[in-house]
Amino acid sequence: MKNKLFRYIAFVCVAIICLTAVVSCKDSQEDKLKDFFEDDLKQSFRIEIVYESLLNDYFSVKPSNYVNYPGDEVTLSIESDYGFIVFSQITIDGERFENVNARNYSFIMPDVNCYVTITIDILQSDEYLEDDGMYLTEVNSLPTADGEDLKMLVSFGEKTVSGSAYVSGNLVKMHDLKVFSMNESVIPDEAIYKVTPNYGGSSFYQAVSANISIKTDMISSGVCPIVLIDTDNKRGIVYTVTVP
Repeated sequence: MKNKLFRYIAFVCVAIICLTAVVSCKDSQEDKLKDFFEDDLKQSFRIEIVYESLLNDYFSVKPSNYVNYPGDEVTLSIESDYGFIVFSQITIDGERFENVNARNYSFIMPDVNCYVTITIDILQSDEYLEDDGMYLTEVNSLPTADGEDLKMLVSFGEKTVSGSAYVSGNLVKMHDLKVFSMNESVIPDEAIYKVTPNYGGSSFYQAVSANISIKTDMISSGVCPIVLIDTDNKRGIVYTVTVP
C-alpha cells in the first residue's frame, strides 16, 4: 500500500513539473512572438542627405545606416581625399547644429523621415599649405595700382598636372586644377578669372606650375580661404588671403 502511495505521489510530482515546464515554455514562446511582432510593427525611417557646398564633387557624407528606428544613434561621416573638409553646419529635420568643425557627427534618429542638410567648412592650418609636393611658391602683396591683379603661383612638385584649359572671353581656367573661394563676400568666385598652366613636364601639355590671377577691383576687406584642388593627383591645399 505504501509503495502504491509513493508511486502515486511521485507521478503527481512529475506531472506538476512537466506542466510547469510546458507553461513556462509557452510563456517564453509567447514573449518571443510578442517581441517579434512589436519589432516588425515598429516603424523605421529613412535619411536623405542634401549638400550645400561649392565642393560637393570632392566629398560625400555617409550615415551609419540609411534606414533607422526612432532612438537609434546615427553617425554621419565625411568621405574625402581632402582632410581639410569638415562639417560646418548640419540641419536635421529642421533643427540646426552649427560650428560642428569635425569629420564625424552623431545624433539620435527622430520618428520621421529625415532630410539632413550638410554645409562644410575648411580647416585652415599649416598642415594644409602643402600636399605631396603641391604648394604656393609666391603670393604677391595686394597691388596698389588700380586694375592690377593679385597673383599666385602654385607649384606641382614632381607630379605634374594636365595643362588642358578652356578659354571663354577673358576667362582662362585649367580643367584639372580647381580654385575655389570659400568666402565670396571677400573674393567672389568670378574674381578668380585666370588659372593658366606653365608647361615643362616630361609629357606634352603637362604643367609643372600654374598662375592664378584675381581681380582686385572685385574683392572686399576680410579673410578668405582659397582652396586649390589637383583632380589629376587627388591632392589639395588651402591658403588664406587677408584683404585689408
